[in-house]
Amino acid sequence: VVDHTPLCRFTVWDFPGDYYGEDEDVFGGSTSLIFVVDAQDEPYDHVLQSFTTVVTRALESNPNVVIEVFINKVDGELFL
Repeated sequence: VVDHTPLCRFTVWDFPGDYYGEDEDVFGGSTSLIFVVDAQDEPYDHVLQSFTTVVTRALESNPNVVIEVFINKVDGELFL
């Protein structure tokens, strides 16, 4: 639920997994970047490449951007 009030205003942009931050204008006005990793999507080399590229471009556009990494789907049998 996104609740836009005078005290809490934000916009969520959702990009596909193969997005490498091609549009740097997206990061210029951003204050936060949340990168979601699918824990069951092995091998992780393509994820790490995407993460490195996106974070580098975000920091070049806005050195004060806050970066968070969320790991999704850790509840599978692989992680028990």
